[in-house]
Parts: sequence; structure tokens; C-alpha cells
Amino acid sequence: MYDRAAALEHVRDDESYQAYRDALLEGYAEFGRMPAEELERLELFMAGFYVYYGLRGAAMTHARPARREELNARIERAAGLVGQFLAQDRPTAP
Repeated sequence: MYDRAAALEHVRDDESYQAYRDALLEGYAEFGRMPAEELERLELFMAGFYVYYGLRGAAMTHARPARREELNARIERAAGLVGQFLAQDRPTAP
């Protein structure tokens, strides 16, 4: 799941995101079935990947202070992706 999330994360805000997502999942389907439960969590894994990416970047700000704005943007984007996931209308567990 993580590999699919990492492959899609950089195009998440692209207007063609759905086409990229569909193409990636169709390609994976040639090698095996992806359970519906996993597919429902794809956005969560993308948010998790970006949180990791943002935190890793934040940890490097002391070594690269000139990139602070870029790193702050990563953290803001991570928060946005988490917010998008949380805003999705999903069924709750019994």
C-alpha cells in the first residue's frame, strides 16, 4: 500500500489525479487483487507518507535554513492531506 501511496502523492493535487490513480491501480491489478479495505485507506497512506516527508524535512531545517519556506510548505501540505482524509465521508466501525 505504501508504494502506491508514494507513487500518487506527488500528483494528488493535479487535475488529472483520478486518471493517474486509475492507471496505477489498473497496472497493479495485473499482478494481484487489491482488497477494497486497502483501497479505502489509500488516501490515509498518502497523508501518512507526506507527514513523514514533512517531518523528515523539518528535522533538516537546522542544516538547510535556506530551504525553510519549502519545508514549511511541506508541513502545511501534509496537514491539508490529513484534513482531506478526515473530511471524507466514510462508514464508521460498529
